[in-house]
Amino acid sequence: MHTVPYLTMFRLSASLISRVNAELDFVISDADMEILKHIEHIQNYGEHSFFPVFGGKLK
Repeated sequence: MHTVPYLTMFRLSASLISRVNAELDFVISDADMEILKHIEHIQNYGEHSFFPVFGGKLK
């Protein structure tokens, strides 16, 4: 499994994200990650539900 910095650098080198996004300076704490892991899943994205990322087809 790759780390977030590794994936960020890979995506930056592949021009998949802008350099400005890579320059943001923030840290997601372990406590914040635990909260994010347990957020209730959104069941309906309304008119945007047809996109695979929202429709649960990309797992």
